[in-house]
Amino acid sequence: MAEKQGHIKVIIVGGSIAGLTLAHCLEQGGIDFIVLEGHREIAPQVGASIGLLPNGARVLDQLGIWDSIERITEPLKRFRVWTGDGKLLSEGDVPELIQARTGYPSVFLDRQLVLQVLSDRLLNPSRVLLRKRVVSVDHSAVGVTVHCKDGSQYTGDVVVGADGIHSVIREEMWRYCEGRDGLEIVAKDKRGLGVPQLTPTNPPAITATFRCLFGISSSILGLVPGDAHRVWNEGWSALVIIGKEGRCFWFIFEKLDKTYTAGNIPRFNKADEASFAKTYMDRCLIGTLAFKDLWESRITSSLLALEEAQHEHWTVGRFVCIGDSIHKMTPHSGQGGNNAIESAAALANSIIEAERCEASGISSLKAITRSLELYESSRRYRANETCAIASKLTRIEVMEGLMGKFICKYVLPRLGDKVADEACEAIVGATKLNYLPVPRRSPSGMMPFDPHMGLGQSEDKLYRAAFALPFLAVACFAAFCPILQPSSSFPGLHSLNGITKDGLAGVISQFAGTDPVQNCYLATYLGGLTAVQTIWAVESVRRGNRGLLSFLSPLVLGCLSQSKGICFVAPLYSFIHYVQTPQEIYHAADNRMVPISHAKAVIPAIVFGYIAPTIALFLPVSAERRDMIIFVWRLHPLWTTIIHCIVRSTFRDTTQRDRIRAPTTDMPHLRRTYLLFAVLSGLAHTYAWVTSPVPLQTFLVSNMLSFPLRTAIQSGKFEQWHQLNQAIVFGSGLLFGLLHFRDMKKAKKVRVGWIKVLCVFGGTLLFLGPGSTLVLVWAWREEILASARPILG
Repeated sequence: MAEKQGHIKVIIVGGSIAGLTLAHCLEQGGIDFIVLEGHREIAPQVGASIGLLPNGARVLDQLGIWDSIERITEPLKRFRVWTGDGKLLSEGDVPELIQARTGYPSVFLDRQLVLQVLSDRLLNPSRVLLRKRVVSVDHSAVGVTVHCKDGSQYTGDVVVGADGIHSVIREEMWRYCEGRDGLEIVAKDKRGLGVPQLTPTNPPAITATFRCLFGISSSILGLVPGDAHRVWNEGWSALVIIGKEGRCFWFIFEKLDKTYTAGNIPRFNKADEASFAKTYMDRCLIGTLAFKDLWESRITSSLLALEEAQHEHWTVGRFVCIGDSIHKMTPHSGQGGNNAIESAAALANSIIEAERCEASGISSLKAITRSLELYESSRRYRANETCAIASKLTRIEVMEGLMGKFICKYVLPRLGDKVADEACEAIVGATKLNYLPVPRRSPSGMMPFDPHMGLGQSEDKLYRAAFALPFLAVACFAAFCPILQPSSSFPGLHSLNGITKDGLAGVISQFAGTDPVQNCYLATYLGGLTAVQTIWAVESVRRGNRGLLSFLSPLVLGCLSQSKGICFVAPLYSFIHYVQTPQEIYHAADNRMVPISHAKAVIPAIVFGYIAPTIALFLPVSAERRDMIIFVWRLHPLWTTIIHCIVRSTFRDTTQRDRIRAPTTDMPHLRRTYLLFAVLSGLAHTYAWVTSPVPLQTFLVSNMLSFPLRTAIQSGKFEQWHQLNQAIVFGSGLLFGLLHFRDMKKAKKVRVGWIKVLCVFGGTLLFLGPGSTLVLVWAWREEILASARPILG
């Protein structure tokens, strides 16, 4: 039979969130469709609620629906976590931070209201047919015919299962597959539905390990709209969200006696519900507020088993499933409805593409099959990951196992804004409608949506480590190079030997003040190290580096430099920092931010803690006094830390406000810091250049090329020691900067070409020296991270 040519018609089975969202997507894409809903009304009140997060809100905003929903909700602002006995574990404004990052609030409301808005805002509501319970589907090369219980039938090109966890369309897709050549494998999606021999490698498709009593209550005195409360306890957990006008949406989760599979999952009646509620009446949910207060003011409630499912096959032929019919998760992450909205958008994108292919003369079935497979592949990873995250949260919050208890009691309460980072990772790479304009609010947040970020998009750390291997090679060379291990036997204060006389301090003790040329070498080198001190000080307090080794205090790094040598520590730090800080770490503008109290304290800390003792090294004093000065100088990591802490404490910490409302408030202070130390380092370099009797090229790393390395190592000359230190410390630092610029160009945040970047590097290196170059490179990077947005095409 010849295949039909013409416009695609879609039959959506199920007037769910997924089904009605898809209807809007197709309507605005000019695709013919109908919605078949089995109930007598499109928005029944069944006691269910729904959370809408920024990834779902953006699609609804593209469709012009979001404003109608936002008007009837209260944005979430704060969250609190309690134990089962009413003890407060943690609290914060993570929902506000997520809103500032994405441009959209997180809201909670009756599922009935969302369905009503979706239904009312359709341009042609007559395309939604009620009391049309689907019983079977016939699939052929030219289309599908959907049969309803009332005897009516409807024909189209694609049939979409948006009919929930017990999907008739999914069952019909399986029935179509059974016995067909090459498609028998799809039948394994039915495991747990009568298919025998379930094994760990062939787990059930639909399971239920928990049950949930959920409901909606009227306002209760003392509960603040916009607050969310979680309760973690062994064996059970709870969630209470206060919506608009104090309306309370609540859930109590309890682990079942075992994991049930499809066909055996228990169902509960009102007597079961009352019995369940009775056991929780006196349990605290919000401080001293007991569950009975919510129960007595309830408007509606239900007790259900929480079904979980991740089916392997989403589409075959003209069949396709979206939402709960193909990926069903627990409510803990709030992503169930939002994933359904994303899947509806992704499917609409694929159907629009199929329509274009058909208009180009490609056969209907071929174009449709290819487009539906593209939908599945585009959504599978994100859907599976969000299901897995929800499942993990469900088990952690009931303190399942020793690890669950440990995480709930000691890890999660201390994560702070890392909770927002994890939530945003599931949001930022969300699907949008490719054929509709991006809403004005979408790029307005501090963490713009980007399909190259988020779940499954993290850069491979081993890949980054491969690029950073030169740092490890240099660190190993520095650790074993004889010329970089000066003798620890120098004349001076015998009682301080071993404290002042090893490493760089020993070199300073032997050469500082003894010769003008050597003084020039030391001045330009120690002056250039100001750049390293600056970078370490800034990176040690940058918000995005929390929990990373690059968050190490300059005190630790400085002490390691004194004991192991900065030629070993600097490249090793560069390796660790580069591997741990891909661009996704700073995609949220507030994660680039340095707390303003810290930013203000960097200049006095380095000036008085490092630069002042360094200048004192060159004073014309006796050998005994010089040894004392060297002793003081060697403790500069301690002085800079103490001064930084003292100065920082004099300024009010405004991080909690700034990270949401003014994430670039630190930039004026960082600009001053970078500029000052670039100037000071450049002055040290210029002074040495002008006053030294040796030529300019001696101060440049390239001069090393005129000396065979073995000769330099064997000679033990101070000049060669200086040149090796310059090459290792500043060479690794400049490579460090170049690799970060490579990252920013890859992320499309840098618009200039490599020739311009290298010319800037080379020019500043020639005229200002390596220390100033390193500081200015870091300042340039700071400006890009603070202002640039990826160029998305």
